[in-house]
Amino acid sequence: MSSILTGKILDSAIVNGVSVVTSLFGDKKGGCAASWFAQVSFAPVLIMVSLTEQRYTYSLIKKSSLFNINILADNQLDLGQHFGLKSGHSLDKFKDITHSPGKNTAPIIPHCKAYAECRLIDTFKAGDHNLLIGEITHFSEDTTKTALLFKGVDYW
Repeated sequence: MSSILTGKILDSAIVNGVSVVTSLFGDKKGGCAASWFAQVSFAPVLIMVSLTEQRYTYSLIKKSSLFNINILADNQLDLGQHFGLKSGHSLDKFKDITHSPGKNTAPIIPHCKAYAECRLIDTFKAGDHNLLIGEITHFSEDTTKTALLFKGVDYW
């Protein structure tokens, strides 16, 4: 076995769900696919998502201090690809996507497995990404659905 690890090797060895992280600042909406997210505390209930500073959505989260994590259902691969393969810097990713404002005003995507509305409480630099820690202010889950699992071949 090789002792050199690459992102693609880890993506095939570690199982993660796929989410669309959304935010809103003023009239600007952002959304990006993310598979690196996890609950990190029970009390208070905290969740972490890992994003690069280059993401348009990251800039909106830093300005607004709010974000939502829409955990995609296994029949929503097209949404994962839509939000993962295009940049929000140059286009409105929500133009033809059904969505509604959450209690925190950031976009909620319907028919997901679950979503968590969050208030940003901290960020940490972690290599080429930043870990955004959010306190969950509202959560909803459709227990009849199965989460979409990340497979690199679907995105690269």
